[in-house]
Amino acid sequence: MHNPAVAAANVLTGFAKRKDMLQPILEFSLNMLNGSDVNPRDQEGALRILGELFAALTKSKKYRCAVDELVDGFIISKIAHPIRFIRCRACWTIRQFASGKLSGGRITHIYDELVKRLADVDEELPVKVEAAMAIQHMLEAQTKYRSVLKPHVHAVVIEVLRLVARAEIEEMTSVMEVLLEDFVEDIIPIAVNANIFLQISLSENQEDDRTVTVMGILTTLGSVLDMVEDNQDVLYHIEEQVRRVIKSVLDRGQIDYYEEVLALANSVITYSISEPMWEIFFDIHKLAISQDGIVFVDLMPVLHSYLTVDTDGFLARPERLRA
Repeated sequence: MHNPAVAAANVLTGFAKRKDMLQPILEFSLNMLNGSDVNPRDQEGALRILGELFAALTKSKKYRCAVDELVDGFIISKIAHPIRFIRCRACWTIRQFASGKLSGGRITHIYDELVKRLADVDEELPVKVEAAMAIQHMLEAQTKYRSVLKPHVHAVVIEVLRLVARAEIEEMTSVMEVLLEDFVEDIIPIAVNANIFLQISLSENQEDDRTVTVMGILTTLGSVLDMVEDNQDVLYHIEEQVRRVIKSVLDRGQIDYYEEVLALANSVITYSISEPMWEIFFDIHKLAISQDGIVFVDLMPVLHSYLTVDTDGFLARPERLRA
């Protein structure tokens, strides 16, 4: 099936390449965005037009240097628009303009507005996703100003992880990879704190039904490990906290969380196995022989990793062989 929006965008960009056509199209869009009584859907469409025109604007000597003013006057303010689909489209439009010639002050303003959308607890999911992706594109395109985001890294990382856990949105993995590349030292304590919070949650009075809350945190923690599995420095710093979480669940016999913590254990030992994680091996063995309800398929991946990742370590201790 043909997508009418894509077809319309192709027609628009085709017209914009023709002589003397870019100016009237741009004026039409800006008038829509400036009007006080314009239908919100038309304003959303005008933002889409601006985004599609970005390539043509940057190729034009006349408009190339006006991109910064265009973003300031017509796009940034729409990120906080009262209507959600306009906010969403404004974030998308920022993503299209990310590689434009923008001033340092403008970039700071953009980051501030995007982080507000991402961190707003009442914000709609599509807006948060577009804001996160816009931040990613800004980081990739405006490398000189990456440090501008540093004060907001904590909020951005936490919200991106929540998006991953909440909706399993694949694009968020790319966002986290860019954040890890630029702010790994800032992310290590965030990951550790997330694990401490998980410990506290698991230690609370279990008379309360905390299953949904803890499952969400476990899923988020799993997402952290999946995203940093290739970064040994990060894994090293958070392994001890993760191990404590795993041991807490196994020692308490909290069967509702077995599947999640076994997956966490497997993530931690993907490349190497520390002595403390070998202790977890015995806890898992006890679980396998004492719990009738445990599903063997959940045990297989982590047991396989113990046997194959560090075969010499497994064979070096008789007690491991006996297990």
